[in-house]
Amino acid sequence: MKNLALVFTLFLFALASCVNAQSVNVATFEAGLTPEVQLLDVRTQEEFEEGHLKGAIRADVNDEAEFENVIGQLDKEKPVYIYCRSGKRSSEAAEILKGKGFIQVVDLDGGILAWEEEGKPVE
Repeated sequence: MKNLALVFTLFLFALASCVNAQSVNVATFEAGLTPEVQLLDVRTQEEFEEGHLKGAIRADVNDEAEFENVIGQLDKEKPVYIYCRSGKRSSEAAEILKGKGFIQVVDLDGGILAWEEEGKPVE
């Protein structure tokens, strides 16, 4: 019985580590942007229009209905790379995604401001 409890505990720990959001720097974020990644910009429409990462899908995390609609169309099994202006909203959005069962959530530390500071392109 003790072994069963230990195995179950280890299983839960492994499962929890699979759904952790991680905050990464610009270089790591950029290196992970493969075709299978779902890139999510959680800023407002106005902010998005001022400049965004190529291929990003927009869903304002502060507009609950819009955010829920957009993330409802994402594949929970595929990685979601997420960013906002400075990192605060994307961190909050990452927690929401984790709670909804997304397997891999990667948050851009410092947001698009850090991205631009590194001279990376925006559209």
